[in-house]
Amino acid sequence: EAVGFTYEDDELVEEMVAEVRGEAAALPLLQFAGQELWEQRDRKRQLLTRETYQTVGGVAGALAHHADGVLDGLSTGQVDAARQLLVRLVTSQSTRQVIARSDLLDGLSDQAAEVLDRLIEARTVLSRKSRAGEVTETVCELVHESLIQGWDRLRRWVEESREERTFLADAAQAAALWVKRGRREDEVWQGDALREAVRALARISG
Repeated sequence: EAVGFTYEDDELVEEMVAEVRGEAAALPLLQFAGQELWEQRDRKRQLLTRETYQTVGGVAGALAHHADGVLDGLSTGQVDAARQLLVRLVTSQSTRQVIARSDLLDGLSDQAAEVLDRLIEARTVLSRKSRAGEVTETVCELVHESLIQGWDRLRRWVEESREERTFLADAAQAAALWVKRGRREDEVWQGDALREAVRALARISG
């Protein structure tokens, strides 16, 4: 409005807000959509149009476009680190996973922490404090569920890593149960179970 532009209709604004309602990063998500609308604005009629909003895929499409731009600014090695980080933020059921920052970075390359910080700064990944009992830790999650299906690059990575994510989820569940039962030595994987786990690990690592 400050420079003479308006939305084509008020309902478009309401639809944009509805897409992000309840999200912790609602304002950044609206910012991505607004930026796409502004870059493709109708200069002659001085409008931000519904047609443009539909063309970019709404808030989800604008976010995916933004995420691609973030990765395009990384080196090949950094993109590899980003892939590992982003895939870890997706459950075996292809939903967002909230994970402690320390667990997210565990076992990854030295540059993974720097890449994670860049993803957080670019608002592709959300970082926040979480308190469990007496412990406060930093947890991370994807900024919006739509990235899993609406961002082509991440959707492909998730598909390619499906076996790996299923194995890791099963191993994590088994480990948690083992700890809960008192870390009994006779319940540690051994024999056929251990050999199958090693074979599965070799497949997903190779």
